[in-house]
Amino acid sequence: MFFGKTAVVTFGGAYAVLAYVAQRAVEGLHWLRPGEMVDGLALAETTPGPLIMVLQFVGFLAAYRYAGPLDPWLAALLGEVHARRFGPIMLDLPNLATLEPVALLLSLAALIATLRFKWGMGWTLLACGVAGWLYRSYF
Repeated sequence: MFFGKTAVVTFGGAYAVLAYVAQRAVEGLHWLRPGEMVDGLALAETTPGPLIMVLQFVGFLAAYRYAGPLDPWLAALLGEVHARRFGPIMLDLPNLATLEPVALLLSLAALIATLRFKWGMGWTLLACGVAGWLYRSYF
């Protein structure tokens, strides 16, 4: 609901949206601490891709912190869900149409590179960026 409202009330591109999201996510909803919002903005500014990707960062942390009955990591990873009713039972299920297998593989590769092989952030971003570019260019 929050992100839908954001799309309706903000005009002026990514910077206008991010200012609104930063204020609401930190001050209003308390999903993030101020320093974490700055981390998300810095990450979005320094990586290739649209600046608006910081919204995924905000959604990930919000789902992690307010996971309800789910494990926090599972809730954060499922982020994009849709409600399904099975008789009297309502379940939030992942929206599989939003899952990109190549992005999932690159994320897994980045996780392994940083945690198992102790690659630095720069090398990991470079390797994943090149792999993503190669995939988009040739497939």
